[in-house]
Amino acid sequence: MNSTSPSDSPIDDSAATGESSSLQAFSAWLFQQRQGALHSELTIALADLTQAVMDTDKEGTLTLTVKVKKAGRGIQMIVSDDVRVKKPTHQVDPSFFFFDEESGSLSRNDPYQPAPPLNALPARRTISELKVATGAP
Repeated sequence: MNSTSPSDSPIDDSAATGESSSLQAFSAWLFQQRQGALHSELTIALADLTQAVMDTDKEGTLTLTVKVKKAGRGIQMIVSDDVRVKKPTHQVDPSFFFFDEESGSLSRNDPYQPAPPLNALPARRTISELKVATGAP
């Protein structure tokens, strides 16, 4: 199966060259699998993946697994496929909480730190109550 030039290739690319050989091109099989649905699924998955990579500046993967098994004693084969996409995600910052041993809950407040007393602020002065500064002492 090793070939030194594309013209010596055993792959059937008759659509491109007008010649026929014994080995079907993978791309031809891809268009036939699930009546073309696999090709469409891969096309959309790749577009989604590349957009996620552009959005996050992180890498992702698109994996196609093809499983082939005999369908009995004859020459029939059962071919299944599985498309998996691992898109990169944006980093989500973690939150900081305290564990309250009494209640078993998470809290933003440290249960060992008493809350400071909060005093009401004095009422705001109105403009008429403010003194006007003059240039003379």
